[in-house]
Order: sequence, then structure tokens, then C-alpha cells
Amino acid sequence: MLRGMLLALLLAAAQAAATPVFPDRLCEDLPTAGADVQAWAREAAPDLAAAPVRELGSEEALALFQRAAETGWGSVETFTSDAFRGECVFYLSGDTMRGVDEKYDLDLVTVVRGTDEDGRDFAMSGILAGRGKLLLFYERGDIAYYSEREERAFELDARVEVTTPASGRMEEVRGLCARVAIIGCIDIDSLVKEGDTITTSAGPFSTTAQVTPIRARSDAVARE
Repeated sequence: MLRGMLLALLLAAAQAAATPVFPDRLCEDLPTAGADVQAWAREAAPDLAAAPVRELGSEEALALFQRAAETGWGSVETFTSDAFRGECVFYLSGDTMRGVDEKYDLDLVTVVRGTDEDGRDFAMSGILAGRGKLLLFYERGDIAYYSEREERAFELDARVEVTTPASGRMEEVRGLCARVAIIGCIDIDSLVKEGDTITTSAGPFSTTAQVTPIRARSDAVARE
């Protein structure tokens, strides 16, 4: 019986390794976002919306993050993948991201939703990713929240912009800062994955931590 269980686990691991996180024709197979989203994208990010924006819906997004979790990827690795940096521009709605967040622990500094220091709820309203850029939008700005995991307070603008020049690299971050005692809120400049670690740089400061793979919420609770 134990031998059979081990064999099943090995087969599952082999299948996960053989299945790419991003299918080859993901862009071509996704529908073009609706006219309202296209109009919003042209206004919010004209350089990204020069080509039709493809909508990564809830079903496709959940499947993608499931594959990322099975492969052992973290959020930085996922959002800086070749697919999310290529010519195709992807749109993920706020509802889609909340659905992903309900099922998977993404370990993002730019959290999908939460409660700020004034007790007000906040949430992402959408994401645009492509052409070496990652844009995260919130329903409002001036968000100050405390991350128990990071043991630090952060502040978010209504728009957070990130350049993704290569896999594992988030640079030229705009709209996100980390509070440092006495000094104040220091703009985060970059998050860079090297091996199994991620180095976060903010002004003269930098911290290095182990990569936290994306995982199902049930697994995350069980391991804490």
C-alpha cells in the first residue's frame, strides 16, 4: 500500500513537471477583453494597450496558479515569466484576483485585499501584465497596512507599476513603500529572485528572504 502511494506521488510530481505553467498558445486562445476594458486600458496604459488586451478569466487564472503551485513557483517567478513579459498583454480583473487569493496564498507585498490601519477594507481592481510591465490597480489610493508576515507596514498607491526586464526581476517599482522606524516610508526599488532567495531593495536598505512558493490556502494553514 505504501509503495502504491509513493508511486502515485511520483507520477503526480512527474506530470506537474511535464506540464508548463503557461501553455504555448495561451495568448491566442484567450478572448479579447471587452470594449470597456480595452478603453480603460488605453487610458491607463496606452503603451500596453496598443495591441488587443487578452482577458485571463477566473477559470484560466485558477488553473494557471494551480500549475505554478504544483511546479513550486513563487509569485515573483510567476509574474515575471516570459509569458507575462512578452508582447501579449493580459488583463486580470479584481474579481479574478480575489478568486485566486481565496484559493492560493500568493505571498505578495502588493496584497490582493486587506484592511488598512484605519480599519477600512481595500482590494485590487485589476492587473495588466505584458511587454515588460506589470501594473496593479487598487480601488483607491493612500493605503497603509501592516503585514504580519513581513512584520512591517507598507503603503500602496492606487496604481503600482513594476518593470519586469527578465525572469525573477521586478525593478523600477512605483507606488509601493515600506515604513522604516524614524526615517519614514522608503520607496521599494526592486525585488530580485536569485536561486531560492528574493532580495528586496529600498533606498540604502535591502533584505533577503527565502522564496515562498505559491500554495493552496489549505496547505498554507496546515504548514503554519
